[in-house]
Amino acid sequence: QFGADVINCFCVRSRRTHQSKGIAYVQFSKESVLPIVVEECHGMALGGRCLQARVVSLHRPMPSRDKVSQRRHLAYLYRTRGVTMVRHDVSHKSPIAALIKYSRTERANNAHLKRLGIDYAHNGFAEQLAKVPSHLIRNKMKKDAVRASKGDVASSSQGETVEAGEKHEGSSPIRKREKKSVTNTSRVLSTSVKSTPSAPPADSAAQGVKSGARSKTSTPQKRPEAEASPTKKSTSPSKKSSQ
Repeated sequence: QFGADVINCFCVRSRRTHQSKGIAYVQFSKESVLPIVVEECHGMALGGRCLQARVVSLHRPMPSRDKVSQRRHLAYLYRTRGVTMVRHDVSHKSPIAALIKYSRTERANNAHLKRLGIDYAHNGFAEQLAKVPSHLIRNKMKKDAVRASKGDVASSSQGETVEAGEKHEGSSPIRKREKKSVTNTSRVLSTSVKSTPSAPPADSAAQGVKSGARSKTSTPQKRPEAEASPTKKSTSPSKKSSQ
């Protein structure tokens, strides 16, 4: 484009995180084209920011590709804390699916450029997809639709289970309260049965009538003593008679 070849380029990155610092160097085969490059590139928009270009002289050579790859690998290890790198084999992926995906992205990019007022359109992926037999594309579309429907069914079933779980959770405290009330009544009944004393004899009932307020305050444990007192009285006359 500028009449010279690019020999080397280097992006200044952090050695620890390998993130860009916003500075890059490009080395050309001819120094005579540098003013033209600066004039064309200075003030351009790059990544939402204004690009500033100028001619500089490097005080040391740019790092080699091996050094850059080593730094990238070390930054990956630092970022993932030693987790093994996952490599994806693109050969196992369907090329038709890739064409469908890229054509959609291409269509969206063309529409976005048209809204911005830029007269540019690229239809390379759409042209390649047009050459593919229609039955292959239909089968791929059907498989995608079936997978999407299965995902919708699974999500709806999960929603039903969540609603059922909410209903069950809302109804469980009532059942627990009912069980607690039943157990409480059984305990009350058992304690009432245990607390009811046996019918006292006639002599003790007469003594209770004479005592008045004392019989009301007397505990059930003292009642057997009251029952034992008439037996002592009954034994005393027998001794007198023997004498």
